[in-house]
Amino acid sequence: MRARSKAGLMAALLLSLMLPAAVSAQSTQTLVADNPDADCRAPLPATVVTGELGDTVVVADDAEIDKLTLASDAGASVIDADFHDDGHAATVTTTEDVSAYIVWSCAPMNGEPIQRNDDQEV
Repeated sequence: MRARSKAGLMAALLLSLMLPAAVSAQSTQTLVADNPDADCRAPLPATVVTGELGDTVVVADDAEIDKLTLASDAGASVIDADFHDDGHAATVTTTEDVSAYIVWSCAPMNGEPIQRNDDQEV
C-alpha cells in the first residue's frame, strides 16, 4: 500500500511537471484511474494529451495500461474507470471536464518481458 502511495505522489508530480502552465493552474487537480488488474513495477508515461476533452476519456495502448493520470477542475472525481481488451484500452468518466491526461503503460524495456509486482510476465 505504501509503494502505491509513493507511486501516486510521483504520478501527480510528473503530471504537474509535464502539463502546460495554463492547465496546471491552482484550479486544477490530478485524478488517478488505476487498472486493478495491472500492477507494473515501473509503468512508463506516454505523451501528455491536452485540450477540451470532455468528461469521458477513451484510450488504447499496445501495452497493458497500468493507470491514467488526468487533470480536471478542482473538486472533480472519477465516476467510472473501465479497463477492457485485456487492459489495452480504457474508458474513464469524471465529474468534470478533463483538460489533460497521461496513459501509463507496462511497456517492455530493452526487449525484456514486462515484470509485474506479482512476478508474472506480461
